[in-house]
Amino acid sequence: MIKVQRWGNSQGIRLPKDVLETVGLKVGDKIEWLVQKGRIILKPFIQSRGYSLKQLLRDVPKNWDQNEVEWGDPQGKEAW
Repeated sequence: MIKVQRWGNSQGIRLPKDVLETVGLKVGDKIEWLVQKGRIILKPFIQSRGYSLKQLLRDVPKNWDQNEVEWGDPQGKEAW
């Protein structure tokens, strides 16, 4: 169990080292938080490459052919 503590004009919590290690965090890493159904959820912040799906699809031509491409027979042990 941990408790909310005052640090200057802020409040915070301290996370034990083993908790940080369990989720792969270290001092200085960023985390994101959200509130769901009255619970605070903390998780490692994963930096995106800065593109949304909408941005990635913006340049796809309207008449783009979405048919499958035939790449030939398997050359190794891949499953088709």
